[in-house]
Amino acid sequence: MKDDALLSRQAMEKAFQELKESEERYRSLFNSIDEGFCVIEMYFDSDGKPADFRFLEANPAFEKQSGLSGAVGKCVREILPQLETHWYETYGRVALTGESIRFIDEARALDGRWFDVYAFRLGAPECRRVAILFSDISERRRLQEKTREQADSLADLNRHKDQFLAMLSHELRNPLAAIQYAVQALRLQPNKDPIQAEAQETLDRQVSQLTRLVDDLLDVSRITTGRIQLKLESLDLRDVVHRAVETCRPKADQKGQRLTESSADQAMWVEGDAVRLEQVFVNLLDNANKYTDREGLIAVTLQKEGDEAVLRVRDNGVGIAAEVLPKVFELFMQADQALDRAQGGLGVGLALVQLLVAMHEGRVEARSEVGQGSEFIIRLPVCPSPRKRTDDRNKTAQPPTDALRVLVVEDNLDVARSIARLLRVSGYDVRVVHNGASTMTAALEFMPNAVLLDIGLPDVDGLQLAKWIRQEPALRNVLLVALTGYGLESDKQRVREAGIDHHLVKPVSFEKVNSILATATRKPG
Repeated sequence: MKDDALLSRQAMEKAFQELKESEERYRSLFNSIDEGFCVIEMYFDSDGKPADFRFLEANPAFEKQSGLSGAVGKCVREILPQLETHWYETYGRVALTGESIRFIDEARALDGRWFDVYAFRLGAPECRRVAILFSDISERRRLQEKTREQADSLADLNRHKDQFLAMLSHELRNPLAAIQYAVQALRLQPNKDPIQAEAQETLDRQVSQLTRLVDDLLDVSRITTGRIQLKLESLDLRDVVHRAVETCRPKADQKGQRLTESSADQAMWVEGDAVRLEQVFVNLLDNANKYTDREGLIAVTLQKEGDEAVLRVRDNGVGIAAEVLPKVFELFMQADQALDRAQGGLGVGLALVQLLVAMHEGRVEARSEVGQGSEFIIRLPVCPSPRKRTDDRNKTAQPPTDALRVLVVEDNLDVARSIARLLRVSGYDVRVVHNGASTMTAALEFMPNAVLLDIGLPDVDGLQLAKWIRQEPALRNVLLVALTGYGLESDKQRVREAGIDHHLVKPVSFEKVNSILATATRKPG
């Protein structure tokens, strides 16, 4: 019996020692974690609703994380009477259901602190005990809120920037359009003396340059915000390159530069947007023209290499410094501020080239040495076979055989007079109005075949006028052409929704206007 009692006492002592060691391990772990940890006992009222809870245990990090001291043994309503009801409800639900929960919430009663909380039931259901592991994330929350506010502010600034660019575009396009139409009217005059002819060519070139600067600046904004869509079709890239070369040849001739073009003998088909690709090539040629001396050489070559069409634009100009070369495609990057300002430019041309080439699933690179000229190389994937074109680009508009009636609605007097003069010289019957109120009366009296309609009118929105015209039975077949300074994609969408047939952004060539007017029917009704 004595031996049995001794064994039993030893077993108890061992179990007690193991329990003590286990408790020490638990206490060591309990005290060492840097998150707040506590055990609470829930109290419910006679209706079974959570009414209060008492702190049974708390680790050293509890006070740091919660800001509460001496909480153990006390009820929360005693030390924090303003605590929000949802805290009681959440912990009471855990105690009753046994379902653990992870959540983030604010305790306004604790100076607006935010907590990341994990709560789970501890022990038997009748004990009503809940263990809570939590961290004070107030600083992180403040940083997130600050980041969100900064993001909202940047988005707002970006929105204002887009609005400013759209308005800037509109304000610049009106005077540019007036100048361009006046130049085109002068071109129709016979027997010009050499001084007039030279002045006309100068005006024409500078208007084109200003228009390109405005377009480039707006295009960068559109592309970077994903608001530009490519009109893809199968193209013979040789044709696009040739048009770009011929567009830039007058500038090269003016500087006495030799601009050469060499292309493959066979068609080189790519899937692309003809207008945008020509814009890319013109930008590269303009860049070469700008930084190549008088009587310099600019060589354009187009060859097929494997499954790629490769365009090279090489010049023997000033070249690009090694430290600048990796940055030439960055927006607003200008290698030499003094030189760039002397030559003109906004530092967006090459950035636009890279963006547009990437949209065509191609790539562009620059090679250069100071004093040895530069070479820009564009690689585009070729198509195995040409697809049917979506429109007939070889179709030439025929001039009207009798006088089509055209109503010009334009509040800018210079633009209105210039476009009207060109239309009359070309054989159209023209009437001009300068506001929305006059448009309604004039349209019913004049019964036009086509209306060239400005959008930004002083009294009635041009889009409202278009909708009114479409609702008037006598004018249902009138050709509506928006001739406006607003050129964002959202503007084009509103124009389409108003029932307008064509959207032209000022300044636009009279040839384009004439081509569209040639499609008008002879009877408006």
